[in-house]
Amino acid sequence: MLTTHDFYRDPEVIKRILEYCGVPHLATKNFKTKEGSLNEQLKDISKHVTVEYFSGWGDHFLRTKGKKASSLIPEQLGVLLEGDLNIFRSVWDKQKITFVMDIEYLSHKFPDEAYLNQVDTFWKMEPVYRCFWDTLQEYNITPITLATGQGYHFLFWVNEGTEEWRELASIGSLEDDLKNAYNFHDHNDLKRNPKIKMEAGYVYSGLGRLWEYLSHEAVNNVTVGAKDLPLTLSSPLNKCVNMDITQYADPAYMRIMRAPFSAHKKRNKVVPGANPLVDIILWHYNGKEKVGEMNFENLIDCMWDHEKAVQHAQQFTGHIPAANQNLTKLIHEYKNSQLYKFHQDFDHQPDLNRQEAF
Repeated sequence: MLTTHDFYRDPEVIKRILEYCGVPHLATKNFKTKEGSLNEQLKDISKHVTVEYFSGWGDHFLRTKGKKASSLIPEQLGVLLEGDLNIFRSVWDKQKITFVMDIEYLSHKFPDEAYLNQVDTFWKMEPVYRCFWDTLQEYNITPITLATGQGYHFLFWVNEGTEEWRELASIGSLEDDLKNAYNFHDHNDLKRNPKIKMEAGYVYSGLGRLWEYLSHEAVNNVTVGAKDLPLTLSSPLNKCVNMDITQYADPAYMRIMRAPFSAHKKRNKVVPGANPLVDIILWHYNGKEKVGEMNFENLIDCMWDHEKAVQHAQQFTGHIPAANQNLTKLIHEYKNSQLYKFHQDFDHQPDLNRQEAF
């Protein structure tokens, strides 16, 4: 059975991660690995990466940096792979932002439950998954979808300069502290060098409001498993299917998202020393049809068996699709909602003094 170290040297795995980070298929199709340093082998192809930075989590950083989490420039992807780290990428790309819809099964009392009974976990989330998938399909938006250890990520890009980019910026809002954060340029901080554009901050805020709107719609329209398993926004209950909107409270340059075919080590925080599973792609849209499968048993086998995950990775590319102008129709639907009116009223309230909210 492949170890994480061997898995991370497989060219198909590396190609999917590179594509997920903006490297075009023409650059990845002939990529092969060989003996020697992966970091050296990836230096040239990593120049095609559009993400602003990578992050990693695991024992390698604890040994080398004194902390388990750290971020690196795109040309250092090989360091993350050779260190067997859980790999993440910034949501902020050059001239684009990624819309992340994060759905997860949570049990605060028994946090390992989702991993111990994954088939049951994913069946309970199935109505939620179908709700979001069907909603996006109504607007002819086809995301790439990832299965993580305890949930799903729906993702698509929004390109700078498009109509949907401008519409999102128009519904976003930034408090003074966030504006100051976006205006701050630190040459020694790779998350703030180069400085992200203020307009991208408004777009990111707009995406958060759109995700909140879709989440409220799901709460109203979905029946999830048993009645003791409600849908929640940002996990206030002991056991729930959670739609996590918290990431949109932060500046875009601070947020990261999981890479596909990365060693998922979140469980180690609950069960120290637990073997990592793999976050995998469910579907990829090739321009004509969805490629992939939705058989829970097979997908879960791929998560826990590195050899099966390699075979699964060969079905499709890792490219994140871009939104189209149909996204503006969804934005207009949000603008006709009561939530939009609430947000507008909230935006016109004076800021609280520091510490006053606590």
